[in-house]
This record gives sequence, structure tokens and C-alpha cells, in this order.
Amino acid sequence: MKYVFLSHINEWYGKHSGYYLYLPLLVKKYVSDCRLILFCSTPLKLHLHKLIRIFLGVTLEDIQFIYQVHRSGSDQLNIILDIEERLEIKELWNGMKLPRNVIATIHYPASTWNKRSLHLLSRYSSAIMLYQKDIPFFEKYIGRDRIAFVRHGVDVDFFIPAKMEERRREVVIVGQFHRDWKVVQQVLMNRLETDSETIFNFIIPLRKLIRKMPWVREHKQIKVHSRITDQQLLSIYQRSRLMFLPLVHSGANNAVVEAMSCGLPIVTTDVGGIRDYGGGSIYELAAPGCVDSHQALLDRYLDGTDLCSRISKDIRDFSVRYLDWKVVVPEHLKAYRELAK
Repeated sequence: MKYVFLSHINEWYGKHSGYYLYLPLLVKKYVSDCRLILFCSTPLKLHLHKLIRIFLGVTLEDIQFIYQVHRSGSDQLNIILDIEERLEIKELWNGMKLPRNVIATIHYPASTWNKRSLHLLSRYSSAIMLYQKDIPFFEKYIGRDRIAFVRHGVDVDFFIPAKMEERRREVVIVGQFHRDWKVVQQVLMNRLETDSETIFNFIIPLRKLIRKMPWVREHKQIKVHSRITDQQLLSIYQRSRLMFLPLVHSGANNAVVEAMSCGLPIVTTDVGGIRDYGGGSIYELAAPGCVDSHQALLDRYLDGTDLCSRISKDIRDFSVRYLDWKVVVPEHLKAYRELAK
């Protein structure tokens, strides 16, 4: 079986993090024929692709994609697509269903999809999803029993826990998309009124954080980190007491699996795919949009070392058992083979 991954470069992720670049590199260790088609990566290539799209209506990657589909037999090739980034490709298919061996990857929650995107999604005959909750919703567009669930993986050999005594009174807050910034802001303001010790580390471009919470710029207990390496990110995870991640929507979340691999307790929201990643079973979840619920969990972890220690071990054990890429990649390959039949 041959595999072609159509994916994109995201500068947010490094060598040990992310999904869409990391997974194909790992698949190459399991199969003999695997190639990766990447979207535009340099300013010159971006400009070239804009010109090609203006005159032809497609990009070079679109052309490669169509070529690979047409030259493959139905049982000879699997093409795995980064669906959320490349919906326009279906416009080239003249309204027909794509063959089963063209397999979409979905991790954005159903609540974030618009009508046009769902219409284009209906051209697919196969997909994998990185969480379970919205599978019935997406089956209405792709087909009943045509979606397989597999988890997002993590490099458990890189994202490793520190000893509990090495953790400081620090909280890490990662990312910007689908975060509940109203809850983040209110909970932090409440905590900072009485807590003069805890440091809150934001992993987000400063300009984007200031747009959402202008007052953090001058606060001595707020630290902002951007354009950091995986090693720097790991260092922040390892010295933190917990991750604070209020969410409005969620499918599969990269920050969650990294934190779990580091044995980092998580205060997050009961939405989307969080329960597929230990939420509600390994660690308690907060009610959507509820400041008091998130506040209570944050306070319990910051004020209770024994609780952090117990949850830390359980979270790490879950990640090693279910999220290790050595477990997750074979599950992906099995799903691809079954869907392509």
C-alpha cells in the first residue's frame, strides 16, 4: 500500500510537536512507500502559487493531488488529506464523490464549520476523526460508518514529566484558537487579587494576547512567550503546577496531549473531544462558560500539592498507554486500510 499525505507547514509547531507534519514522518517508519506533499512554505513559493491560482484556479499541490488520485488504483494508494486547510480541492471534482482511498482528517469541532465547508466536505467518502463526539454530525455529510476515530498522538519520549518537587507556582496557558478568553480573564483577575506568588505563562504572540487582555502587559505575574523552541516549551511545562485551558470549542487539542505527556494537571472545559483525552475520567472538567467552575478547579490545584501529584501520575499513565505515537500510528494505518477497502 502506498501513502501520500497532503499537508501544510505550521510554524507554531516544532520538531517534536504538532500532528500534520509529524504523523507522515512517523508513518514512513512503518511503510515502505510514503510521500508528503506540503503546501506553500516560502514567500517566493507563496507568490508563485498565487499567480498559478489566478490563471489556472488551482495550486501546484492541487495538481499533484489530482494526479496522484488519477494514477492510483483503488487498492493501491491511500491519500490522506489535511481537510480543514484544503476544502477547495473538491471544487475540481465536478460534484462527484471522491474515491474511498482519499481519506480526510478532521479535528476541528462541528460548531466551527460553515455551510460552504460542509457542502464541500460532502464530496468525501472516507475520513478519520481525532475525537468522537461529532462523528454522527459529520457522518451526515461523508456517509454512515465511513468515519474512523483515532486519537491525536504525542512524543512521550520527549514530553516527559519533571519531579513534583521541581515544579514551581506557575501556570501555563497555551494557544489562542477556540479559547474562552472571558473566563481566562476573569479567573486570572480573581486569583491575582489575593495571590502575589503564582506566575502565569502565556504561550501566544504578545500582540494577540494584548488584543484580548490589554491589562496583562504591565502585570509582573504575567509572562508571555512566543516563537519558542520545543525544548523551551518543555521547560515551561515541566516547571508548571498546571495548565489552564478554558475552551469554547474543541476537537483534538495539541496542547492537551503535550501537557498530559508531561504529567501536567489540566483545568479545562467539558466541550468537544476533551473526554477522549482523559477529561471527566482522569481529571475533572469545568462547565462551559462558567467562571466559578474554572475558578474552583484552578484554586484546588494551586492550593493542593497532593492533588497535583496524584493527577500528574494518572495523566502521564494515560498518555503513555493511549497517546504514544508508537500506539497511535499503527491505529492510524489500520483505519486507513479499513476505510480504503
